[in-house]
Amino acid sequence: MTDHDGVLDGTIVPAPFDGEGEWLPPVEACARLGISERTLWRRVDAGRFEKRVIRGRAEIWVPVAGTPSVSQAVAGMAGGVAAPPVPLEIVAEGLHRAVEPLLAAWSQELAQRRSEDRERAVRAEARVLELERENARLSATLVERCLPWPARLRRWFSAR
Repeated sequence: MTDHDGVLDGTIVPAPFDGEGEWLPPVEACARLGISERTLWRRVDAGRFEKRVIRGRAEIWVPVAGTPSVSQAVAGMAGGVAAPPVPLEIVAEGLHRAVEPLLAAWSQELAQRRSEDRERAVRAEARVLELERENARLSATLVERCLPWPARLRRWFSAR
């Protein structure tokens, strides 16, 4: 057995956090933190708490209240200890840097799609005009063929 910075049963156990705390069994960790065991395991899975297993028994690293660690600051909230506030300008700058390339890519894609849509609209307009002409031709043919045979015969003789 050793502290959280040393070697345990031949396995190196890294220091989980830079703050003060202690390794506790899950039931005690839940009681100390005031959370359910299910919530504790979800937070362990999310990386908010460190877990180790010694002789088949799990232990959770629980920081002492009031000593936030780097991991807690990154995770936001861990074990009821709030992360130190981050200046709004830093958050805004980080968001701007993260979003700017996405917006540029989306703008380029949107411009390309608009161009493609304009081309499709021109082709569709040409097709509509073509179909209107064909419709007029077929309507004239239909009218001609629906005339009674004496009228068609008169038209035929008058056309010669």
